[in-house]
Amino acid sequence: MNILNTRDLEKEIDDLTETEDESGSASNRLNALRAFREDLEGYCDWQHGDTLIHENYRGQYARECAEEIPDQWPFQYIDWEAAADDLFHDDYVYSDLEGETYYVRCS
Repeated sequence: MNILNTRDLEKEIDDLTETEDESGSASNRLNALRAFREDLEGYCDWQHGDTLIHENYRGQYARECAEEIPDQWPFQYIDWEAAADDLFHDDYVYSDLEGETYYVRCS
């Protein structure tokens, strides 16, 4: 998935935790989600919801952000991967979830 929301992941953690309580063992997915949450909780508003951007979607995400600013850039000449590198350089942190890297803007 290109975009995840921390609220959705928190609900999945809650649902899997209920299953864990019944079975007595945590799934690989639950362990991965808990580790992912732990990596990112201090950087974003995990409980209230933050957007997580897959590393392969950064260029498209940068373009979408730019398009929200009308008439600012000559879009057809933009190197979107370079723009994404600049956009994600300082204000974003990343973490891996089951072998996939996601970025979240620091709050």
